[in-house]
Amino acid sequence: MGLRPRVGRNEDPRRTASGDATYALGDRWVISSDDPTTPGDPVLTFVLFGKGRVRSKTSETVNPPSTTGCMTVNFIAKVPKKSPRHPLFFIEMNRTHNASFNSAKKFNKRGLNKALLRGIPENVRGQILNWRL
Repeated sequence: MGLRPRVGRNEDPRRTASGDATYALGDRWVISSDDPTTPGDPVLTFVLFGKGRVRSKTSETVNPPSTTGCMTVNFIAKVPKKSPRHPLFFIEMNRTHNASFNSAKKFNKRGLNKALLRGIPENVRGQILNWRL
């Protein structure tokens, strides 16, 4: 399964879950923008998976945001026969890098807060592959 959200041209990673500006497979989220100091376009946060043991993992980054304007990440997931499973991703837009980083902190916890789970039925929550709910 791949995630391919479209972002603007010349989007470079500015910060990741590991604290640096280089996206690696273990990073749960990455913040990207078109300028390191004064972005003209919204600053984007891509949230790929939750903290802790999850039932899927990233296997490769096909395209980081800076190469094609898209972020493509492949996942490895085991799906039992006749049993639905769902990936859950978040993409946020903010005006500044600091606002994006402060907002991304909520994804550093093991679970998701009630606001992030709003609208997802209880029976579906247990079938989500990339978050420990």
